[in-house]
Amino acid sequence: MPLFSPSAGRETPVFERSLMQELTVSTVGVFLVILAIITTQIIIRLLGQAASGALPADGVLGILAFTALTQLPRLLAATLFISALLTLSRAWKDSEMVIWMSAGQGLLAWVKPVMRFVLPLCLIAAVVSVGLAPWAAKKRLEYQALLEARDELTAIAPGMFQERRKDASIHFIESLNPINGQINRIFRHSDDKGDDDTIVAKTGFIYTDPQGEKFLILENGRRYHAHAKVSGEHAYETVDFQRFGLRVEQNQAKRLATHESMRDSLTLFQAGTAAAGAELFWRLSWPVVALILVLAAIPMSYVNPRMGRSYNIVLGILAFAVYFQVTNIVQAQIQLGRVHYLLAFVFLHGLAFTLVAVYFYRRYLGPAFVWRPRLARAGQ
Repeated sequence: MPLFSPSAGRETPVFERSLMQELTVSTVGVFLVILAIITTQIIIRLLGQAASGALPADGVLGILAFTALTQLPRLLAATLFISALLTLSRAWKDSEMVIWMSAGQGLLAWVKPVMRFVLPLCLIAAVVSVGLAPWAAKKRLEYQALLEARDELTAIAPGMFQERRKDASIHFIESLNPINGQINRIFRHSDDKGDDDTIVAKTGFIYTDPQGEKFLILENGRRYHAHAKVSGEHAYETVDFQRFGLRVEQNQAKRLATHESMRDSLTLFQAGTAAAGAELFWRLSWPVVALILVLAAIPMSYVNPRMGRSYNIVLGILAFAVYFQVTNIVQAQIQLGRVHYLLAFVFLHGLAFTLVAVYFYRRYLGPAFVWRPRLARAGQ
């Protein structure tokens, strides 16, 4: 099936559909791979916190969802750049680019179909970066504070030993009946300045008194207690009980620390501080970074057989890393009040766009700008 119209020397709908399909498949694949890598890193960190007792096990998925949403703008920027680079590199490797240029089109002719695919995704990245990401950052901290504010029994997952650092206690329940609230096989061990206290019981339930205080009522159990200053054969005291009450500690929700990443963009714009400007610069930069990197992927996709197929991929990853680090450095300078965020935004991304334009010209000097041969033919 022909991809080009030899008589017209320009793209046909068949070629455009083929390019869009390949970009779509490549973007979905790259997005899933990067998302899996980022999600794995976040899960490992959260599971480590859950294993140490710093985070309840049932809160891992919620924290993961909010954290992944805050990382979405960077993920989209990397995805668009890598997918465009892979797709156009394959066109060079399979000689499709040569056919395209021999049909009368220059390198800039690729900008229009690529931008047609990328611009809607850059708009999504802008909406997420400016609106959804700060909302997700705020909700993540609120959700984490809510988890920490739950009472000690609610935070325990059945079938797991869990440690509470606050009172140096370890809890275990075998099962929990959600219908009648009965708890089966309860174990609790605490160590308060050398006084060991261990309680085991067959069953139990939660009781709330008229003042709102919660108590764990244990039934048919035994308590082992050892005093730190007592030694010898009478060090431990053992008490069998039919019913024993433990006060369930009610944690207080922590006050959320104010941070610019949690504030909405309109509030940051009205604040006018250096820290607010640095956060605004960071949010506004990612859609532009994605757009400029995709433009850079067009000349960067050239495959030189002598250099190997992966040369341009390595160069692309290096370019992304440098752009990312420079953006971080500029944000730090804005936060220190050394430069205004709008001036830094225009200068940094304007410089990046200029470098991309120079790269276009240096990669294909002359033929990259397709209007020159057309003007020459018109003069003849």
